[in-house]
Amino acid sequence: MRADTGISAADLVARVRARFPGLAVLADTTYVELEEALAQTDFPLAYDGQRRRFMPRGRDQADSR
Repeated sequence: MRADTGISAADLVARVRARFPGLAVLADTTYVELEEALAQTDFPLAYDGQRRRFMPRGRDQADSR
């Protein structure tokens, strides 16, 4: 993933499946569910509704949590 282009929800799910084959990640997982899971683990991605992609969180956004 390039920081300036982000990653789509489908590509993110595919990467999670490849990395953790035993994990039950459903094909119909929504971007909202993905964003919530990423936030719970402090993973620095947030969904950008305008771009319809997960983008790296800015430094100020990550620090506000």
